[in-house]
Amino acid sequence: MDKAVLDAMRRYLVSDFGNASSIHRHGVRAAVGIEEARAGIAAELECSPDEVFFTSGGTESNNFAIKGRAWSVKNTRAHFVASCIEHPSVMEPLLWLRGRGFAVDFLPVDGEGRIDPDDLAKAIRKNTILVTVGHANHEIGVIQDIAALAQICADKGVCFHTDACQSFTKAPLSTTLAPFAMVSLNAHKIHGPKGVGALIVRKGCRVGPLLHGGGQEQGMRSGTLNTAGIVGMGKALAIACDNDMTVWHFCATGLFQE
Repeated sequence: MDKAVLDAMRRYLVSDFGNASSIHRHGVRAAVGIEEARAGIAAELECSPDEVFFTSGGTESNNFAIKGRAWSVKNTRAHFVASCIEHPSVMEPLLWLRGRGFAVDFLPVDGEGRIDPDDLAKAIRKNTILVTVGHANHEIGVIQDIAALAQICADKGVCFHTDACQSFTKAPLSTTLAPFAMVSLNAHKIHGPKGVGALIVRKGCRVGPLLHGGGQEQGMRSGTLNTAGIVGMGKALAIACDNDMTVWHFCATGLFQE
C-alpha cells in the first residue's frame, strides 16, 4: 500500500471515525470522505457518482453484478454469457446459477486468449440478460477488446459487465471507450488497501441487492461502510491518475504502447 494512502486513511481510523450513515459531526465527516472518493472514481470512468457502489472488493463486485442481475429478472430461464477464461469470482457464481436452472454459455478464446466478437454476437439470445468478460485476464494478461464486445451487447439491448480489477488505471476504461453496463473494481491492485472495491452500475441496468439491512448505498449494498478503506481507494486512484503511466491501447493488430 502506498504510504500516502495510509496517511489519508489514518484520519478516518483515529479522528473522523464515525459511521458515515450517522448525522453527528463524526459521521458527516466520514460521509464527506466517502463521497469525495466516489466522485473521483466516477470522474475516472466518466459515469455519475450515483452509479458507483462500494463493496468489499472484486469478488463481491463480481458476485453483485452476476447474482444481482439474476435476482432482478426473477426468471430462472434467463441466459448468461461469459468467456471460458474468467476469474473464479465470475466463473463460480455463474456455475452456481447454472445449478439453479439458469442457462450459461462460456465462449472459447483464440490462441492469444481473445474472444471473437462474432462468436459473442451469435451466442446472444432473446433471453440473454448479461454478458460478462474480463477486461485484462488475471493469469495471462490479455486485454479484451471490450469496446467491440460492449457495443455488440448495447446494440442487442443486453447488459455488458467487465471485471476490470486487473486493468483499472493501467489500460483505458471509461464510458466513452465502451458502453458497458457494469464494471468491477478493487483497491489493492492500485496500491490501495485490501478489502475494498466498487461496482459501477449504469442507469438502465437493473440489479438486485445481495445484502439487505440498513439500506446503505441506495439500498443496493447494506452494511456500515468501510470509510477508511474507501478513502484509501480514492487516494490510490488519485495518485495513479497523477503519475505518468504507460497506457496500452487495443487495435485489430494487437497492443501498441503510447
